[in-house]
Amino acid sequence: MQTMMPQPSSETIATALRVRFTAEVPDGAGVFCRFADPRAMVAVGESVAVDVLSNNTDSADGIDIITTGEAKLSAQKLQAWLGTDSACALMIKTDDLTLQWRPGRAVLQASAADCKMPVPAVIEFAFYEGELRKLEKAVEPFEAAAAADVSHAYEMTAEHRPHWDRLYRTMEKLYRLRLQFARLEPHLHRPNSQLTAEGRRVFTRLATKAQVADRLEAISDRLETVEDLYEGAVDRVTDYKAYRKGSFLEIAIVILLAVETVLLLLQGHLPR
Repeated sequence: MQTMMPQPSSETIATALRVRFTAEVPDGAGVFCRFADPRAMVAVGESVAVDVLSNNTDSADGIDIITTGEAKLSAQKLQAWLGTDSACALMIKTDDLTLQWRPGRAVLQASAADCKMPVPAVIEFAFYEGELRKLEKAVEPFEAAAAADVSHAYEMTAEHRPHWDRLYRTMEKLYRLRLQFARLEPHLHRPNSQLTAEGRRVFTRLATKAQVADRLEAISDRLETVEDLYEGAVDRVTDYKAYRKGSFLEIAIVILLAVETVLLLLQGHLPR
């Protein structure tokens, strides 16, 4: 990943940087970061006025980073800026800065110079954490459907034939999610080496407070559970197809032998 560090305002009044994660760079947009995993994406952004920010932005597709300089903020102002999820906001505090983060929004209180260091780390963490939340949400429909498909994992008959294509497609989708997980996991365990030392510390502390390690383990276990179920169902389909094919071959052989026997008997009774 290549990182270009944004330049925060030197003013002490609050300013906002709106960052969005897209597959392509819109015309005239500034590029902050490029991501290769778990999919190719670009972080683009622009400075905007704080009062135009909305709390309705999809938090998995970007982040608004508010910087306040050294101004002291009231609890009411922070809650207003962090939005309806302010109670779930994570806080990182050092001698030089205070950072409050929740999905889609971050408020950074520090001097103009100190604001430069953590912003790239916040952008990177927002992207990877958002990808993790998308993965967590993507597994839910498979878990909901799994209860009805348990029987397919250990029994397969001709009555289940209408489900065969769906079971194969489900297994394929689960493998794709597993590949996404494998590409995402290393980036959440280890901060990008291109970040500054302070940026890596901020990323690590955010990951710790957001319980990323536990969530990665949980999503891996959830994926493994549904993978095992549908892999068993697909194996039963394959076994049943092989059984039916073998049965047809056996029947065909028996019929051919019977026909050959009848022909031999008829040949023995024919006059010479």
